[in-house]
Amino acid sequence: MSTRNNERIRYRYGICLNDNCEKCKTKVVQEIPERKEFVCQNPECGKPLRECPSPKKGGKAKLIVILATVIAILGGAGFGIWKLVLTPNPEKYQISIEPNEITLQAGDTIRLMPIIDSEDAQVTFIWESDDSMTVSISEDGLANAVRIGQAAIILHIKEALTPHDTCWVTVVENDSTIAARNDSIRKAMEDSIKAIMIDSLSLVSKLEGDSLAQVISDSIIKQKIDSMAKAQKKKNKVYVTSKTEDLGYATFKGTWPNDVSGRMIFKTSHLIDSNDPRERMAEPGDYVIGEWSDGHLVQGRWYKADNTIKEAIIIGKSDN
Repeated sequence: MSTRNNERIRYRYGICLNDNCEKCKTKVVQEIPERKEFVCQNPECGKPLRECPSPKKGGKAKLIVILATVIAILGGAGFGIWKLVLTPNPEKYQISIEPNEITLQAGDTIRLMPIIDSEDAQVTFIWESDDSMTVSISEDGLANAVRIGQAAIILHIKEALTPHDTCWVTVVENDSTIAARNDSIRKAMEDSIKAIMIDSLSLVSKLEGDSLAQVISDSIIKQKIDSMAKAQKKKNKVYVTSKTEDLGYATFKGTWPNDVSGRMIFKTSHLIDSNDPRERMAEPGDYVIGEWSDGHLVQGRWYKADNTIKEAIIIGKSDN
């Protein structure tokens, strides 16, 4: 009998901390033979486990019998002991964040709501951001979009480190900032054109006389304006005109194919952009507002037909 006891396999118990693992999400306590590598048994994970006590087996019935005896002897005091012993383990709480994913403009704020699966739980929530320079978070869950980018807001409970949830926050450029930049660029172009007009007429007047300057001024100024407009348009910095372009599958409002705040409204189900690695599909009535370069979306916001935002899209400019 002693030989069999010596040969009995000993086990270690642990939980997976990999957020992408199903065994982590379900908080499964894994039983690992002592001589085996102490890692997650999910074939798609294999990450190291955090050791924890072995789960109690068959002890609940015995516990109830013991507590019933104690209650019979101690009366009201026994009820307090019953409640204390049967209080849920904080490690088993399931918590989540509402909303789970959101897009904000720089400068916006939103209060994130913690959701816990126990009505009687008395816990302290702990908020943190993996990039507070992009999105900061207060102790009571108020998220502030600081600058363009993406950050993860993570929720813990103080009483247990294991259960948590993550809210992905994408920050895009503020509409007023885009409009102000475009106005500034347009004004700078207008000032440059006026300066060219004055310099050109002044030079011609000195060389050939006022009458000749008056005759050729229109031609000179038109050439300069056209040249500057084409250069600026090619650099995707300013737009001389705004119009509607019918692309068949969609209608583009702005200056096609280059615009920093153009709007594409889809008429049929269609790939938003051929450069999108995620190959996102828009439905009829959906529209995207953002920056376009050579007919491709650089970055913007994707809206549903009912004007609710679906998500932010950041693709970047093509190297070609």
